[in-house]
Amino acid sequence: MSLGLLMLTCCTLVSTTLQTPCGGLRSIKFYAANNWALEVSTLRRQTARSAVSCVSVCHSEPACRSVNYHVDEYMCELNHSTHAEYPEAMITNDGTVYYDGAAQTPALFKDAGRRTQYLTKQSGVVDPPGK
Repeated sequence: MSLGLLMLTCCTLVSTTLQTPCGGLRSIKFYAANNWALEVSTLRRQTARSAVSCVSVCHSEPACRSVNYHVDEYMCELNHSTHAEYPEAMITNDGTVYYDGAAQTPALFKDAGRRTQYLTKQSGVVDPPGK
């Protein structure tokens, strides 16, 4: 399998190009949420020298849907689900970067206030008037 890697705008986007069995190329993009992690659904943990290599491992693993990359530990957690499936399992975690294929991920988890809005929207709970 041929891998071409491209990292843009300080790890906000990681794009991997994979060669398909028929010789074509397929581009996969993962978007980052800095200082966030998905607390459930870990397939496996392994060391990775960078976020790019962590995401590349995920892209080569059919069951992998997202990753948590622990920057200081060089630890890569491959996940079999995403924040869309388990919004309540997203936690703030300094030094960790969560990646998945949803383009809205960086904006949703820009700060803790956005997480509250996101969880409210996902659960259908609406704040009472005046709040």
